[in-house]
Amino acid sequence: MPGKKDRWLTGICVILAVLMVYILIMLGLGYSLMDHSPYDSYTLQAMAWREGRMTVDGPSYTWLELAIYQDEYYVSFPPVPSVVMLPLTWIWGYNTPTMAVNLFMLLCTAAFGYALLLRLGHHPVRAAVVAFFYVCGCNILIIMLRGGVWYTAQGMSMLLTAAFLYGVNSPKEKHNRAAMSLGLVCLALSVGCRPFQAVYVPYGLYKLYMWKHREGEKWIRTILGMVPYVIAPLMIAAAYGWYNTVRFDNPLEFGHNYLPEFTREGNTQFSLAHWPKNLKNIFRMPQIVNGVLTFDRLGPTALPLTCPIFVISMIETIRRLIRKKLDWEDVLLIASLFIHFNLLLLHRTLGGMQLGVRYMDDLVPALLLLTFRKKEKLSYIDVMLMLLGVGVNIYGAIVF
Repeated sequence: MPGKKDRWLTGICVILAVLMVYILIMLGLGYSLMDHSPYDSYTLQAMAWREGRMTVDGPSYTWLELAIYQDEYYVSFPPVPSVVMLPLTWIWGYNTPTMAVNLFMLLCTAAFGYALLLRLGHHPVRAAVVAFFYVCGCNILIIMLRGGVWYTAQGMSMLLTAAFLYGVNSPKEKHNRAAMSLGLVCLALSVGCRPFQAVYVPYGLYKLYMWKHREGEKWIRTILGMVPYVIAPLMIAAAYGWYNTVRFDNPLEFGHNYLPEFTREGNTQFSLAHWPKNLKNIFRMPQIVNGVLTFDRLGPTALPLTCPIFVISMIETIRRLIRKKLDWEDVLLIASLFIHFNLLLLHRTLGGMQLGVRYMDDLVPALLLLTFRKKEKLSYIDVMLMLLGVGVNIYGAIVF
């Protein structure tokens, strides 16, 4: 079994590999780590908070997705990324370094993916290979190469969800209390980036119950022992409810329903009518135009190519089902992913201009856990799909 030093050195190699890919693409495209995105609504919100306001100067930012409620303009996204950007505004003001923040999140996401795979019992080299694929073989790579409120939210959500899954899969030792607690807090914070991450709350509570339960202990005693661990997440949820109520008189409303595009008649944000169209579109394949592989830039496309972990996970799940190796944790993860997947398909646009299906990146951390929690080795098909995913996303990041 590799020692602690080997695990750390391999982890550093993963971080450096992701860093090199990111920096090479960024420099090739003429970007800078200090670039600030004009679509960074979170910095705008943080600056408004510094002035004691929840509203923003909407007429001055007509290109942003701002909610309009009772003739006031609001940032129409959950607040957690604004909390992160707030301390940066004291240094850079309105010009926070969006690209540097995105790179930091990407590297941390790779680190948590690697750490989670080690915790699942994988050899460091295999964990490193999969962790690299985890961040460079899905849409998160191109998302973190672009500034903007939508991309920052998804990047932060993916990071926090990975941290949550790492924390709640801690072994049953007392010294892991902090990891379990912080894991649940990270889940609560991920909801403040992408609200549908709440579908993983049952999984988090299940893991907490199994972690707290001792053989022969009554279930009610275990439940009572769980209470201290859920206080902080509940306080975070209450803060969201308060923030939404103050702004929109509804504890569950973050603001998207008050965007002009969704207040026009017929433009319902979520509807069953959107489901079949979105399901069809996520499988649209690219075309070769004048000898160039070309993806449709508007709407979702080519999920199996741009995020092949969906295919790998499906193959692995079918294999376990056939061999009767599915357990209750698998079932709970599959149910959560199924609900999450279909909730996203109810959205009117499923994302606008994009490579692949960027909304589906929200499922990738849980897919990583589901796929590799019992997977003992990589098959030739796995390796081919992983190489395809990395190649397509690097290609897409450059040409998009």
